[in-house]
Amino acid sequence: MIKKKRNILVFDNNHDILKDIAQNVIIIGANPIMCDSIYVANDMWIEHYNNLSGLIIDLMMPVDGFSSSQISRSNDGHATGWVWFIDNVINGENGRPSLVKNTIFFSGYLTDLEQSVSHDERMLLANVKKIDKAERKRWIMLQKYVKQLL
Repeated sequence: MIKKKRNILVFDNNHDILKDIAQNVIIIGANPIMCDSIYVANDMWIEHYNNLSGLIIDLMMPVDGFSSSQISRSNDGHATGWVWFIDNVINGENGRPSLVKNTIFFSGYLTDLEQSVSHDERMLLANVKKIDKAERKRWIMLQKYVKQLL
């Protein structure tokens, strides 16, 4: 029996890291849907939201494509990925809050985020997987978490 590949939306504006994440996702047997900007992430979310097994999202990214309200919530870009996640995955028209437990935040700004979110958002944050980009074993952790998504 052939196992169907699963789609993982990968959202990071750093092309080298995006490529490394995608390679790790492919090794595990999943299909990375790569997004390097808010514009691309919005388009890919609309196209694939119903066929995603999980999400891997960076926090710090440019805010191009955000409304002024979203920009003010993005903490000078340090929480761009979080704001995108809240507004699309949790509260969006095509929202899929069930993906919370299938979301990995892969970022060097996790501590900043934990200190800046509201109480309600802290509850959500507690249910996502988090990997610090500076973590020595980040790729091993990423592969382990991606396997859990499939």
